[in-house]
Amino acid sequence: MLRRFAVLVGLVPMLVGTGFDTAGATSAPRRASSAPAVQMSYYDGHLDAIVTTDSSGKAQAKHLNINYSPMLAALKPKVFPLIYIVKGAAASGQLMVLGAEPGEDTYSPVWNEVFVTWSSTSTPVLLTSDTQIDTLAAAGDLTKQRPGLLLNSAVIAENVAEGSTVAPPTVFETFYDGHRDGMLATDVSTKPQAKAENINYSAVLATLDSQVFPEIYIVRGTMADGQLMILGSEPGESNYSPLWVETIVHWKRGVTPTVIKSDTQIDHLIEAGKVTESGTTVLLNCPVTDVAGTPTVGTSGVTASAQQAGSRLVTRPTAAIAATTATKVKIVDFSFSPKAITISKGTRIKWVNRGAVSHTSTSNTGKWDSGTIAPGDSYSRVFRKAGTFLYHCSIHPSMKAKIIVK
Repeated sequence: MLRRFAVLVGLVPMLVGTGFDTAGATSAPRRASSAPAVQMSYYDGHLDAIVTTDSSGKAQAKHLNINYSPMLAALKPKVFPLIYIVKGAAASGQLMVLGAEPGEDTYSPVWNEVFVTWSSTSTPVLLTSDTQIDTLAAAGDLTKQRPGLLLNSAVIAENVAEGSTVAPPTVFETFYDGHRDGMLATDVSTKPQAKAENINYSAVLATLDSQVFPEIYIVRGTMADGQLMILGSEPGESNYSPLWVETIVHWKRGVTPTVIKSDTQIDHLIEAGKVTESGTTVLLNCPVTDVAGTPTVGTSGVTASAQQAGSRLVTRPTAAIAATTATKVKIVDFSFSPKAITISKGTRIKWVNRGAVSHTSTSNTGKWDSGTIAPGDSYSRVFRKAGTFLYHCSIHPSMKAKIIVK
């Protein structure tokens, strides 16, 4: 399947405003900078262009100057397609090799890394497909190793002609805790939305448990001018992920909309009876590219003739991002979501009851007890010591969850 890069760029007018319903909204200014570096990769003998933004490994993220995502680190690598990275000796012009591309059932913007190493007795040749790699591995010419790392590298153009130029994707703005972050939109877990927004459909994303990912809030219907989508996390936080579960927000009839800039503001508006929130199972791949104007991934365009020695990823150094300390746990449908969460010391957990009946957040060892949390209400506490903390709902004991503090 041939997808021109221009198709992806055409998505942005749909995204400004709220993301997927711009009626009544004023288009936000588009960002001309902070787009991530475009890289070339091989797939079945031809070139595909990709953007690499996030890694599940802290060391790799630091080395490549891209985002570290704790949520990716919690996923099972075997669920995702393979991306082959040649380590050490390599043929001239060697690029990373993809194991799938958009249009295939196995495609995903998240990849399971495989390190490929040539044997000391072999002369490296250019590797351009996974089939070629498998054949050479079976002959003993090279070895494959899976380090258990996940890499977010969305395909933005397929069948790229040698020597042609692929421009970096357009970055659009979102709100997070009152400031603006830049992000991309490349893939989604549903076919209708992928078609409507002209982005990649990923069947693999549709198999994941959407409720473990941070939320991206999309205001639909009547809204204030300048409304953008709202993020529930950003790079530097314990629950940041380039994958987001969509949550739809509507203003109630008769209420004058204001610009919503944070998930905390949404909580207050729900408690005040001014907006409603409804969850979905739709997953979006929307990596954050810069936080409050500071790039989090490298910026550049690349031509199809540009090569990356040894499959090294091309990025630029970035400024450090200060971690913030707020994480939400939803109570809905008689369960805590997420049921297990890993946070850093000093993080505040806020339980928000999105169900129709009252619940509690009660420590199994008596360290805390929220008391009754009525529908629409919330309870929060700060975790300052490391450890694993099990808790339950005292009203409904079958509701169990845990918090891991590191």
